[in-house]
Amino acid sequence: MERTLGPHASSAPAMGWFVVIVAPIGVLLAGGVTRERIVREHDGEKVTLREYWDMLSRPDMRRIVLADFCLMMGPGWMSALYLFYFRSARGFTVSQASIFLMLYIFSGILGAGLVSRIAQRFGKHRTQMATCVLYSLGLASLSVLPSTMLAICIFMLLLGLVSTSFILLDRAMVADVGDAIRLTHGKHRVGLLYGFITTAQKIALGLSITVSFAILNAVGFDPREGAANTASAILGLKLVYLIGPVVFVMLGAACYIGYKLDDAAHGEIRAQLDRRDAAAATRAAG
Repeated sequence: MERTLGPHASSAPAMGWFVVIVAPIGVLLAGGVTRERIVREHDGEKVTLREYWDMLSRPDMRRIVLADFCLMMGPGWMSALYLFYFRSARGFTVSQASIFLMLYIFSGILGAGLVSRIAQRFGKHRTQMATCVLYSLGLASLSVLPSTMLAICIFMLLLGLVSTSFILLDRAMVADVGDAIRLTHGKHRVGLLYGFITTAQKIALGLSITVSFAILNAVGFDPREGAANTASAILGLKLVYLIGPVVFVMLGAACYIGYKLDDAAHGEIRAQLDRRDAAAATRAAG
């Protein structure tokens, strides 16, 4: 787009039209291809506000919501300042920075399978804590990496592999909570549980822009293209870009210290649910 339409500011409307065109196609594909199992166990039952509070007040769900908020704030913070950092602090063009971002996203897709296998071996919350530490160490190492295409490309590939766990494992653990609620209360509530973390994600992504831009303004950095920033303002940009995400990602990891609904506990819950479902199916067949 930059080669065809000119500078970054001119290509921004084209990005908007791209979203307008492909979003309906994505919705149609998802709606037409993805099957949905209709749960009739509680057909017509209404959900009260008290039940919302009961679900959110569960210690395991509360931990996941807080962790998800922090793990969205960290990458969201990076996304908000991404172009400023690589353009003004590292000297790359917008096109080069876009290549780095593409590698980051692509490696995240590949990393989903790797993270899933590791989580099956060591547990979801332990894997999440480990990836948070690796992500933070990776960001810290960015401050000493040379500003070469090869070094940054390798860095973004590795960081993308790790970052995919933030969304993937949090949502997998929400499904575990849904099984626990179904066992104890006999109710399917996983859709509402996903609504909680989706809300937390949206709030975090909005706040990440607001807070990071406010701090960036406080350190004296001018994000406008072509602005002449002082050395202290550039240093402030570097610190804001790296410290903020590390703080939030490590807070997300801390949320899982002492997490009780591990794979062993969930395995027992699934076994009880399977026995109960099998007994119900036998009664229905009889």
